[in-house]
Amino acid sequence: MKTSKGIKLFAPSCISLLSYGLRDISIAINRPGNEILAKLNMDNNDIIFNTYSKEKDDTKGIKDIVLKFAKQFKTKTKSSRGVLFDIFNRIPFNMGLGELEANITGVIFALNNILNTHFENKDIFNFIIETAQEFNLDILQSNVAANIFGGIILYNNNLHHPVQKLYAPLGLNLTIIEKRNKIDNTIFDNTDAQELFEQSKNNAGFIKSLFTTDHDLLANSLKYNVFDDKIAANINWYKDVKSISYNNEVYSIGFSHYGETVFIINPNTHIRDENNKEILQYFKNKGIKAKLIETEINLNGIFVY
Repeated sequence: MKTSKGIKLFAPSCISLLSYGLRDISIAINRPGNEILAKLNMDNNDIIFNTYSKEKDDTKGIKDIVLKFAKQFKTKTKSSRGVLFDIFNRIPFNMGLGELEANITGVIFALNNILNTHFENKDIFNFIIETAQEFNLDILQSNVAANIFGGIILYNNNLHHPVQKLYAPLGLNLTIIEKRNKIDNTIFDNTDAQELFEQSKNNAGFIKSLFTTDHDLLANSLKYNVFDDKIAANINWYKDVKSISYNNEVYSIGFSHYGETVFIINPNTHIRDENNKEILQYFKNKGIKAKLIETEINLNGIFVY
């Protein structure tokens, strides 16, 4: 098979704040992230996924969805050239870390590069959102934007410029607890007006903290989540780990997406290292299999190696 040299790029994972009642805020992070390689295929004019790692874990058919987006992009740009992909899924499936949006955005970004279609980042974003609507696919627009632009993204479709990149406080680092949690999406269906009102105050504080670089406000606004106890009801270790973490003075511990993954925001590496050490010892004592991933906010989004 004849191929060109091609490109290799990195697509970050995202923490989305759905569990805080914030559908439209996402945070791009450096680890984990997917690696995508793309080459022009001189022998075939189709889009082919030569490698798609961990496919047995892809229970929601993400591979087929991403392939549909890729073929739609090729059709839209009227390209007659074929492209061969190798996709290495480092973002765990079904853990609320944006593996769908990372693969869609990464593949479209690669096609734009290798086919020389000269779409700007905002054009790639609009293509993905419009195609998702055409396919009747529920994706997180803020995750797509975080993949493309990096950092902390607020998406508001009612604004003239719907993608707002918020200030990412310096020095923050995160810990992801890689252990898939059982979730119950119905807990958000039985939310009363008072709960929503209380959570809206916390969310307003979080957004304000990013504009004012107020780390204390950031910590307090994320620390109190009215949905926290409901989400944690099926996670027998969460309260203990939460207690350990706040005793070590982390900024916050909470849930990504609907609660599939726990993340911790640390004010510095010293507190992170001490807290992670205690958590790992706790898991060892309890016979719980879990992995900790140390990471940071990804400020620039997808990048080509």
